Amino acid sequence: MRVVRVINQTRDTIIGSQVTIADTSLSRMFGLLGKRGLSAGEGLWIKPSSGVHTFGMMFSIDVIGLDQELRVVRLWQRLAPFRVTAVSLKVRSVIEMAAGQINECQVIIGDLLKSTYPHKKKTWEGGTDGDKHTMAFFHEMWISTPKYLHPSIKRLSSFISMLVILLLTGVYFFCFNRPVFAEIPYYFAW
Repeated sequence: MRVVRVINQTRDTIIGSQVTIADTSLSRMFGLLGKRGLSAGEGLWIKPSSGVHTFGMMFSIDVIGLDQELRVVRLWQRLAPFRVTAVSLKVRSVIEMAAGQINECQVIIGDLLKSTYPHKKKTWEGGTDGDKHTMAFFHEMWISTPKYLHPSIKRLSSFISMLVILLLTGVYFFCFNRPVFAEIPYYFAW
């Protein structure tokens, strides 16, 4: 999982220095479950999300609701365990932080946030005007790309993978004239 630093551009303050991004279905599903608490600077950025719940959690959290441009549109302070926030159609992602962080960082509705990587990155010069691009962004965008693919291409690739597995299973059955799982010992059988 990626970890970023979240900065309030409006007030020029750091909101969180170790904010983990939860952008897969599994990471969004588990969220902060199993944690005993968050220290100052830690958090979880859930993308996409229009609301959160605290079922199964044992500590209170502050929640910042962001729109598509990363502008603060909702604030939930000291959300107690076993509660649910209202779902907001304006909210596109939420940042869950330790209780009291909203007051400490002086976040208000309308503030504009941005995220950066907390570690120092190597840069390279590119383009005709000498724009700086980061190696980390280049690697994320083009080399490790499964999440940046169009959803229809993702579905097509998983469908093709399934067809290949079925085809290989059928070829095995046709060539050897027996089921694929015939060699599995009886104690592994269902």
